[in-house]
Order: sequence, then C-alpha cells, then structure tokens
Amino acid sequence: MVKGGKRVVCHLLSDLDQLPGEVSSCRRVPELSTEHSTVALSYLHELGDRLPCEHVVNWFCVKEPMQDLHGKLDSKRRQMQSMSLRNAQNRKYAEEINEYLEKASVEQMTTVRCHLNVFSTDEHATTSAISRLGLVPVRDMSNAPAQMWASIPGNESGLAYTEYMTLELRPA
Repeated sequence: MVKGGKRVVCHLLSDLDQLPGEVSSCRRVPELSTEHSTVALSYLHELGDRLPCEHVVNWFCVKEPMQDLHGKLDSKRRQMQSMSLRNAQNRKYAEEINEYLEKASVEQMTTVRCHLNVFSTDEHATTSAISRLGLVPVRDMSNAPAQMWASIPGNESGLAYTEYMTLELRPA
C-alpha cells in the first residue's frame, strides 16, 4: 500500500496464538536501567518512540456484554454436548466451555475483544520490534486498506469481528 508517496506495511496482532502466555503493563528496560535504578516502560514501548520509522499503532478494545457472550458460549456448550456421542473431541470442547463459564462466574472475569495493528514505512524495523516483544509479527498482505479505514475515528465498526481476539480480564 502506498500513502503520501511512501510504501506502508501493516502488521497485525489479532490472534491469541501470537501472544506470550502472560504480559504485564510495563517491564524493565535493561539498556536504560542501572544496577541501582530500574527504568520500566510500557510493554509495547518498542512500538512507540523507539521504532525508528514513521508509524501508527492502532489499538481496539471492545468490552463484550457478559450476558450475550455467556449465552452464546452456553448454547455452543449444549450443541457440543449433544454431539459428544459421535465425537470425543466435542465432549472435550463442551467440558472446556463449561469450565470457562464456571471460572468466569467465580472470578468475575470481564471478557474483551482486542485488536492491534501497526502501519509503518519500514517493514524490517517493525518486524524486529514486534519480535523483541516476544510476539509473532504477522504482515497483513490483503486487508491493509480495510485496516487503515477502520483506524479512522468513527469507522471502528469497519473492522471485521473475526479480526479481534477474545481476552479475559480478572479484577485487580
């Protein structure tokens, strides 16, 4: 994609398989810290001022109505349970959904859908920065114009539902 005479690439973080098992809001930066002082920056600081090219980072976070989500999951659980006689995998999925619903209820977890994309003028620098975060960089080869459009304020609904990853947040 070309914007303003420059080639722009889009990288996505919209799949849970791309993320590490656990992240925190900030982390120690060894290059800026000493043995007597610690400098902690945002987990995504590599995609901020430290990225040596023109770039834009878009973060979408949508809170799901819990009744809607739990209703859909419970319906899916019942469907999997009814098909469990034909396939043991269906029984396993039904049990996993049931465990999640019970855990979400007990721990009062909030479910959110998230999506992050990075538009930049330097593919190598962006890929390296994402990799340093312990994330798997995925370049969007076919949907970059739609990603750009959805990033304009007021067009958030243009981002496909399948582009979001579902995360559970626990109360502090």
